[in-house]
Amino acid sequence: MKVLKERGEYLERKAWLNRDASVLLFSASILGMFSSLVLPSNVPMKAILFYLSALLILPGGTHLQRYLNYKKGVEGEKLVIEALLDLSDDYYLINDVKLGKGNIDHIVLGPNGV
Repeated sequence: MKVLKERGEYLERKAWLNRDASVLLFSASILGMFSSLVLPSNVPMKAILFYLSALLILPGGTHLQRYLNYKKGVEGEKLVIEALLDLSDDYYLINDVKLGKGNIDHIVLGPNGV
């Protein structure tokens, strides 16, 4: 199989952005909760800081789940390409064809059609 266009980096970029966001949110949450525990008990913002920090766990979990989903997508794309490479050189592979609001991951052209 001849590859006319290599796969894009979109899914990998989205995966790493969500991974970084989850790490940042979880770290901020832990730091905020720990900071609230070491503040003197007479500081009125102590409870507010603790609860606001705890709330950061929710978006952190959302970004973590998105990261895992994008990572599965990247692995799936690589597996498909690997399987298609076993085809003869009568076939052509075009990866990551961009459309208006999305993309087509793989297009295979061959003697028997698309």
